Amino acid sequence: MKGETEEHLFGPDNMIMLIVYDEAAYLKDDIDGVRILFTGAKDKEKVYDEVRRLIEYHQQPDTNENAFRKGNEV
Repeated sequence: MKGETEEHLFGPDNMIMLIVYDEAAYLKDDIDGVRILFTGAKDKEKVYDEVRRLIEYHQQPDTNENAFRKGNEV
């Protein structure tokens, strides 16, 4: 993509990067290897909610390690 951009870093060790373009936004989470491209004005508005969600997710203690277990393991 070309044009003017704004870069913002968030999260632990600044591992969540948000690059905002005129008509799009790119969200990169190096903690989990997630990459999301938001295009268009309506989707671009959603990027800030996603940034908040990722920050909150990474601030929680690691309780999701065993999220999937068999019924007899409970």
